[in-house]
Amino acid sequence: MKKVITLVFLMMVCFMTAQDQKKALDKIVKKDFTVIEGSVIKVTGNTVDFSYINENTINSLDINTVAKIYFSSGRVQDFTVEGTLSSGVQNIIVEKKTITFKEIKKNTVAVLPVSFLNTETHEFSDERSKYAQNDLYNEVSKYSKYTLQDLRETNNLLRLAGIDYNLLDTAPIETLQGILGVDNIVIGKVSYTVDKRQEVLTDSYSSVGTNRRSDRVYGTEFSNTSVQDDTMYDYKVYLDVYKDSQKIYSQTRVPLTIFGAGKSKWVDAMKYLIKRSPLYVK
Repeated sequence: MKKVITLVFLMMVCFMTAQDQKKALDKIVKKDFTVIEGSVIKVTGNTVDFSYINENTINSLDINTVAKIYFSSGRVQDFTVEGTLSSGVQNIIVEKKTITFKEIKKNTVAVLPVSFLNTETHEFSDERSKYAQNDLYNEVSKYSKYTLQDLRETNNLLRLAGIDYNLLDTAPIETLQGILGVDNIVIGKVSYTVDKRQEVLTDSYSSVGTNRRSDRVYGTEFSNTSVQDDTMYDYKVYLDVYKDSQKIYSQTRVPLTIFGAGKSKWVDAMKYLIKRSPLYVK
């Protein structure tokens, strides 16, 4: 009997120790959004020394590749570069913030900013991204049974975490969910090209008549030429939906151009994709 009690006690101790070790993990987020879990041993001006899970070997990581460190205590260190010193050594500024992952609420949705990319110039439009995020949010709110996180809160949490709007598709979904505290994330992307054309329009009128008194023939001619500028947008729309860090929906659509390809034509394609996503409720 004593042996059984002793064995049970040892198993409980081992289980509790394993749980403590699991909870005591530090997370190193690199600038390419790679996440390393382990134990941070030391942070210097040049490196971050750490050990992987269940290992004692000390590894060194170049500090210039590190974006953030989430310590198991809840403290966060944010690394940014502020130029170069005269000696050629980069001046690393470490900002200490008390940012922790939020508790994930069930049946909640965050609509992220929509990246707008001109595939010819490879330029992102921040202004169009914000308007597109608002349009996407309004469409999701019409058809979804979930609770949507306010856009102002979503954007503020992303900004505090140092997440670049144009690089959202490279950030780990579990990291985004932890920052935002939602279990569903909607990511929209729009790529486009602009085709500007000029069309020359000519209107002409002519008539011929005879004067009855003098039998003279006379004619009248009129001509008007105008130049019309026409801008065509060639869109491709992407929509991804994640639930509990898993991608549950991913579709692409090109807007119909039967009635023209105006500047806001991408919205029609986005509506089509939303109505066929798991968020849609009839």
